[in-house]
Amino acid sequence: GDEKMRQCMFKVFEGPLAQLKPDPRLDDIVLINERLAEAQRPLGDAADRFTFIPAAVGAADGKLKLGQVNAAQMIRGGAHSSTDGSDQVEVHKVDVVQWIERSFSDSDFIFLKMDVEG
Repeated sequence: GDEKMRQCMFKVFEGPLAQLKPDPRLDDIVLINERLAEAQRPLGDAADRFTFIPAAVGAADGKLKLGQVNAAQMIRGGAHSSTDGSDQVEVHKVDVVQWIERSFSDSDFIFLKMDVEG
C-alpha cells in the first residue's frame, strides 16, 4: 500500500524533484539569528506571524552533518544525521530550549511548530 503509493509519487515527481537543490543563502548564521530575533518580538497589531528558521535543532548551538539529503528522501521521512558521505550537507543547529528560555518569560504565550527529524 504505502510503498506502492510512494513509488508512484517518485515516478510522477521524478523530474521536479531532481531539480530541487539546497539553497546556500539559507545557510547563513546572520540570517538565522535575524529570524530568531524576529520570532521573539511581540506581535503588536499583527494578527499572527510565521517565522521560518532555516536550522536544525539540538542540545547545543553549532553545526550538524546530515546525510541522505535529497528530495526523494524528504518524501520518505527526512534527512539522517549520517556521515556515510551520501548526499551530505552541514547545517547550522540551534539549541531551541536555551533560545526559548532566553527569549520569553513565564507570562508569554508562544506557539511553536517544528518539523524535527530523528
